[in-house]
Amino acid sequence: MALGALDLLGAAPVSVSRFEGESGDVHVLVNVGDLAPHERLRPDDETYSMRQRPTVRGMLLSQRPWTLLPGDAGAEEEQDILAGLGKQSAMACPVVLDERVWGELYVSRHERTRFDADEVALGCVVADVLALALAR
Repeated sequence: MALGALDLLGAAPVSVSRFEGESGDVHVLVNVGDLAPHERLRPDDETYSMRQRPTVRGMLLSQRPWTLLPGDAGAEEEQDILAGLGKQSAMACPVVLDERVWGELYVSRHERTRFDADEVALGCVVADVLALALAR
C-alpha cells in the first residue's frame, strides 16, 4: 500500500504507523521512498509519543485527515518532525478499522505545496484499502 501511495500521491516518502492505545504511542511499521538518514524500511524502534503530537491526537479523536506546511499555526511539533525529515509538506490519513483509528498513512513531499482536497481524498482511499486488507 505504501509503495502504491508513493506514485499516486507524488510523495517523497510514505509511512504506515500503528497507534498503540495502551502506551499512547505511534509505532512506525514501514517507511518507503526517499527516506531521511535516520529512517529505515522496517524500523523496530521508530516510535513517537502522541502526547508530543497534538495533530496526530486530533486525528485519532476526529478520524479526519490533516495537511501541513511549514509555518502553519498550532502544529509546531509536526513541523519539527517534518523539518527533521527534510521535507516541506505533509498529510496524514487515518486508517480506521472496526470504527476505531488503527493507525495512519503519513505522506510527505520535498515541495512546499499543500496536498489539495483531491489528493487528501485519494490518500484516504489508500488508507481505507489498507484497513480492508488488515480486516481480512
